[in-house]
Amino acid sequence: MKKISQEKVSTYTKEVSQEKIEQWKSVYEKYKDTLKVNSKPISEVIEFLKQKYTVKEENSEEFKDVIINNIKLNKPFSEKITNNAELKPIVFTIQNEGNAKKLYDAQEEIYSGCPITVGMEFETGCVFVEGSDELNDEITAFRGLDKYDINNYYLVANYVRCLKKYELID
Repeated sequence: MKKISQEKVSTYTKEVSQEKIEQWKSVYEKYKDTLKVNSKPISEVIEFLKQKYTVKEENSEEFKDVIINNIKLNKPFSEKITNNAELKPIVFTIQNEGNAKKLYDAQEEIYSGCPITVGMEFETGCVFVEGSDELNDEITAFRGLDKYDINNYYLVANYVRCLKKYELID
């Protein structure tokens, strides 16, 4: 896993304005009564990736630990762990060939030279994408919202944005 320099991270992170938060809340209010819990299981997300891209499963414990820590150290994700269940992460890198060439060509500067990595966890349904905002949007539109996400105004607004981007909603 290539490390991103602190300088790049600092320039990429932005404070969210109150106006942006109000926009997210407005989208949430507009769509909250029409959206339904519709999240697909991780097995379907894996099949989605395999159908579109050449993927390589990564067996590195370091990769898997990153996924587990992202879940356990973030309250919205850790709330999805039921009965202290054992987490079962899986990590793939998207190979720079075929359909994925477009993803690599469109990589944001912060990700330049980094492989596109997708980490998922079966128990919580969490999905993390590193290296491609475009792939993150694709997966978000495909995956849907779970019973926790559907009550989060940012996640609903982001989901609606992704659906609109791929013309899956008006």
